Amino acid sequence: MPLIVDKEKIKIEILDAYNRLSDTRPITDISLREISREASMSHSKVLRYFGDKNSLNIAAVHRAGQMLCSQIIDWFEARDIKEFSDMKAYMNAFFHSVSESRNMLITPKKIIMTTALASYSKELQNAVREELHHIYVTLQEQFAANYEKKLSEEEIHIIFFIYFGIYYVGFIDPKMTEIDITKGISQLFL
Repeated sequence: MPLIVDKEKIKIEILDAYNRLSDTRPITDISLREISREASMSHSKVLRYFGDKNSLNIAAVHRAGQMLCSQIIDWFEARDIKEFSDMKAYMNAFFHSVSESRNMLITPKKIIMTTALASYSKELQNAVREELHHIYVTLQEQFAANYEKKLSEEEIHIIFFIYFGIYYVGFIDPKMTEIDITKGISQLFL
């Protein structure tokens, strides 16, 4: 009987190994051989699944984007806007949840390194754009489905930038996320 291989599971193991290594040093300094050692598999197996480091970076970007979209959807599905006193309280709860999620696939160091690498790779650049667009659309859809007032493009852009700003600031100084982050934009939702 032939061995049944769960290809997705192996890809996730490789991506997890890459993520663990990227927590310790810049992603540009990590070789595929190191990733294969960390994943406890052969170098040729890593190459079979990803081909090269650029393909691995692209897969890591897509994985992070999908995870962020899932977190957004899960948050909105678990809450009813009627549970909150007003839109400001709703937004604050959402942004507070983002600040506490601590998604280790997205850290300032990884964002900066991936952005720098994307300037050398059109495929990676496209992957970053696709995932940012996917996150933007997910936020737009979730607010449209859960908030009776239609938000303008400008309002969605502000929410999108605050969303990523919280991720970035939250990893640098957790105290920064204790600020009432809707103070500056609360007038949008009155």
